[in-house]
Amino acid sequence: MYSFNTSSFPIVYVTIYKSPQSYEELDTLYKEWFTLYKHQRKMVYIIDLSRITSCEMKYITSLVDFSREMKKHTAWVSCTLFYFKSDILKNLFQLAIQI
Repeated sequence: MYSFNTSSFPIVYVTIYKSPQSYEELDTLYKEWFTLYKHQRKMVYIIDLSRITSCEMKYITSLVDFSREMKKHTAWVSCTLFYFKSDILKNLFQLAIQI
């Protein structure tokens, strides 16, 4: 579903290849995300969603909620950039952020 590339750390590239099919898939992504916090260094996340054209709203909401939750922790992530190819997916993310 996804891959992390930390070869340019503290820049972290996350590529999501396909839409999640379960919350368990997202939990695995979140756990891997948290493991990078052990470095206790400022990081920049670049999240590539260009291979996904649509996703169920419940999973988009989960990703947005996770991002909000991360803001409550020590701010090791100085910036998160999302790369969308699909305007529909981008608009769904924007809608989820407003909820």
